[in-house]
Amino acid sequence: MLVMWAVSAGAVFLVSGCANPRGTASALSPVQPVSSAPASSPTLSSPTLSSPMVSSPVMSSPAAASNATAATYVEGSTQIDGVYTADNERQLVISYVAGDCTVSARGVAREAARSITIHVEVTTRNAICEAIGYVRTAVAPLSAPWGNRVVLDQSGAVVPVVDGALLLSPSWLPDGYQGGEISAFASDGGTATADQEWGPPSVTATTGAGNVSCPPTPGVSLFQGYGIAAGDSVLPGRYSLADGTALTVTRDQLNGLDLYWTPPSHPNGWTVALQSTPECGNPLIPLDTLLKIANSLH
Repeated sequence: MLVMWAVSAGAVFLVSGCANPRGTASALSPVQPVSSAPASSPTLSSPTLSSPMVSSPVMSSPAAASNATAATYVEGSTQIDGVYTADNERQLVISYVAGDCTVSARGVAREAARSITIHVEVTTRNAICEAIGYVRTAVAPLSAPWGNRVVLDQSGAVVPVVDGALLLSPSWLPDGYQGGEISAFASDGGTATADQEWGPPSVTATTGAGNVSCPPTPGVSLFQGYGIAAGDSVLPGRYSLADGTALTVTRDQLNGLDLYWTPPSHPNGWTVALQSTPECGNPLIPLDTLLKIANSLH
């Protein structure tokens, strides 16, 4: 199982209804660092996916921001993890790494017949900022639909692209769950994968070692794309969704349950993984709750 830390840039609050990746995204992505967790070394227990997190900070300033009114300037960013398509393939939503002083960002696309080269223009406060990297999103509008053109960053490296038309969204989540912004990144095989996370707000508790922020109940992660495979202990028995789609159910070393399946309408090799990992000693999310979320995906 792949354990993910929160990486959402601006939370899309979703308790009922659908956050449709095929809709139109904002062309200017404001930064909301209070909803983003610092990028740090994640815990990986499955070799099948690569985390979109960064293990080193993107800014080297040693102290927290000290001048909120400082002037801004624009800098280019090529620290791009992946993109997904939106607005009927006329937008590329870029998952990129930003610093603690980032104010806003916009995606830029230079189109050719067979390729699209992208970068992110980041507006940053001219201040001393904490050395933390965040995964956020910016939108690059296209003059023509994506059309499976290869996407490159400014260095010429290929950027993984998730077809937003294939992404499923839940119409039901447990009460109080927040989040849901999509992050795109590459799996171990270089294929594109999308990650979404939902959970209750974290509650800060004081322990003998200091302050610890933990959610009161576990959250869930939804991975969709190629290169996803079940790698933990498979539970015995037969499991399926309400429409009869067969599920693989696994349990990881932290006692979390994971569901894996391929929707009948999706291409071969495309896998959906709904994962839950108990945090801070929280109890396990029941299988019937995970199944209810899975059955609400559309």
